[in-house]
Amino acid sequence: MTTKTTLTTGVPNMERALCLLFRAGGERFAIRAADVQKVTPAGQLSRLPLLPPALLGITQLRGRVVTVVDAAALLSAGRCLHTVDARLLILERPVRHLGLLVDAVDEIESLRLPTDLSQLARAGRRALRIAQHKGRALPLVDVAALVDQANSLIE
Repeated sequence: MTTKTTLTTGVPNMERALCLLFRAGGERFAIRAADVQKVTPAGQLSRLPLLPPALLGITQLRGRVVTVVDAAALLSAGRCLHTVDARLLILERPVRHLGLLVDAVDEIESLRLPTDLSQLARAGRRALRIAQHKGRALPLVDVAALVDQANSLIE
């Protein structure tokens, strides 16, 4: 569910969208809820040899093989902890199913998002944009860019 609006601050080209707020590597991020097919406990992962650190392995979900990546490593936020709160955000993609391992999912909220996702992110985090959450900036995952990063690790 997305609605376009102009903020009272005079900033045009903003929209509201439902987003999942999650933690990865000690930082808080947002991702559009529409980009996430399912949230599931992390469970067991099968580690494959010679993988880059951000590529954690594979798991099975309802008979489908899901490639699992460390969201924190891809977002330059360190490493995710595989604790009891860890979750997989399942992104159903045309070529392969991708699971993002995150430390925890906090909540779902309607956030103000830029409609122009070509805006550059700070600190070299190519898969991040900036959303507004309670008047503050919050890193927003650009799923297309994140999937491109993950695919470069897999291929």
